[in-house]
Amino acid sequence: MHRSLVTLLVTSLLTLCTASVILAQDVTPTPQPPQPIDDYEGEALIQLGNLRNVAGDMYQVIGISDNVLAFYAELMQDQVAPFVSGVEPPAEFAAFHTRLFLALRPCGSANTILQSMDSDVFSYLVAASYTQACYAAVSDASAEWSHATGTAPIFASILPSE
Repeated sequence: MHRSLVTLLVTSLLTLCTASVILAQDVTPTPQPPQPIDDYEGEALIQLGNLRNVAGDMYQVIGISDNVLAFYAELMQDQVAPFVSGVEPPAEFAAFHTRLFLALRPCGSANTILQSMDSDVFSYLVAASYTQACYAAVSDASAEWSHATGTAPIFASILPSE
């Protein structure tokens, strides 16, 4: 009796494990490698401009409305992040693309901190250090853009109308 119960239990567990592996293979999407796009330079310039405006506006730390910060969070999540993680750059833009990718993390962190910061001095110091890191990382990406293209990018403001 004891052996048949153990055998039944082991068989049931193996069946469940096998079924879960088969289901996981069907449900789990296969990651796609980054894809090249036709107008890399134009799209890269748009995303660099997006991050430069975000970094420049957040650099002041004080006086940024919650609506603007929410807009920036959405912009980084919906436009910049898919570009830096899902597009394969041409060889001459590889270093720039890496710098743009590396700038996304400190800018996202700065945005999160600004959205949730208190009004004490310590919060301002922490927020200022993150916004400076964001600004420096985006400046590094801009310098790499200039190195790759031989031109300095100039951007207009992207602030939403309130």
